[in-house]
Amino acid sequence: MGLGDICVKRIQGNYFLIEILDEELFDILKQRDWSYLKELFINIEPWSEKTVFSEKVTWIEISGVPMHCWNYETFKRIAGKWGTLVSMGENLSRVNNFEKTDMLISITEVQKLDEIVLLEVEDVRFPFSVRKK
Repeated sequence: MGLGDICVKRIQGNYFLIEILDEELFDILKQRDWSYLKELFINIEPWSEKTVFSEKVTWIEISGVPMHCWNYETFKRIAGKWGTLVSMGENLSRVNNFEKTDMLISITEVQKLDEIVLLEVEDVRFPFSVRKK
C-alpha cells in the first residue's frame, strides 16, 4: 500500500488531519485497526467537531543566556518553564553569537511569553529575556 490516496495536513502542534480519499483503502485500514498508519503516527482518532486541541507550538526568542550556559540542556530546562522543547534554532549548533537564539516549544496553555526570567546556575542568577516571535 502506498500513500497515494492519503492526504496528511497539519492542524496544529503535533496534530494532523489524515484524509483517506479511497473508500476501499479506508475500509482496509479500519479493518486492520489503522496498523499501517500507526507506524507513522502515535495515536489515530476519528475527527469530530467537538475535538479540542490543547497543545500549541510557538517559536520564542531567548536572549541574555550566559555563554557558559549555552547548551542544549540549559535551553531544554528553560523551555520546561512553559512546556516542552521541540526544536532549536540554528544558532545553538552553529553559534554565530551568544546574544540570542530561537526555540520551538510545545505548550498546553495560552501564556504570556514576553518576560524576563532568572536562570539559576549554582548560586548565581542570570536574567534573560523570552519573547514570542
